[in-house]
Amino acid sequence: MPNKLILCFDFDDTLIDDSYKFELTFCDCIKVILESFETRPPQIDEILQLARKLDNEKLANWESALRYTPERLLSTWLETYRKLSQSRLVEIKKHTELILEGLVRKNYDPPYYIIPGAIETLNTFTEKNYEMHLITIGSYEIQNKKIVHTGLEKFFTEVHIVTNGDKTETIKSIVSKYGEDNVIMIGNSIRSDINPALNAKARAIYIPRGSWHLFNAEPINDTYITISSITQVISVIENLI
Repeated sequence: MPNKLILCFDFDDTLIDDSYKFELTFCDCIKVILESFETRPPQIDEILQLARKLDNEKLANWESALRYTPERLLSTWLETYRKLSQSRLVEIKKHTELILEGLVRKNYDPPYYIIPGAIETLNTFTEKNYEMHLITIGSYEIQNKKIVHTGLEKFFTEVHIVTNGDKTETIKSIVSKYGEDNVIMIGNSIRSDINPALNAKARAIYIPRGSWHLFNAEPINDTYITISSITQVISVIENLI
């Protein structure tokens, strides 16, 4: 076992609290659609199920360059509103569409809240001279804005923004440089963080937190470690060296 490990951290919902913003955006968009129908509104569940169905389809089928941009989520909510309006023979209002667009775009703007304990954890590893990499999924422009705005980039030797939604090849490249036993991926998603690490033969630490329903998955094996908070990463690493 090496006396130092290469620590690879996920960003959204591992270091910053991001999923709550999407939940709030969904709630706000549902409210706007309900109000637009006045006396003949659809059921909340009907709106939510249609929006999730459409968004899941776009995540599965859109080209990777657009999949993690505001355009996908905006398309989801505009299509949801239009389909519900058409099915009820209700006029589609430009004003309502503009409000939905504003809500969606606001979702990607600051503030970005750093998860309690994240800075302390990163500081600890910095003081111990660990090499740390940040591996995050999304559009370059949006993810870079989040990273710069939070000031967390100072902790990382390298920042990897993966636009195609799959971290496997990025982790494999790090493993090929440092060795399987020397690389640990730390993240909150089995599908986006843990399985890519296991596929790349790296170690993995799972912090169950805020993973969106679409990204739920079964782990490919049980060789990863599960903890309940990011601060526990420190003791786990100490036990590994």
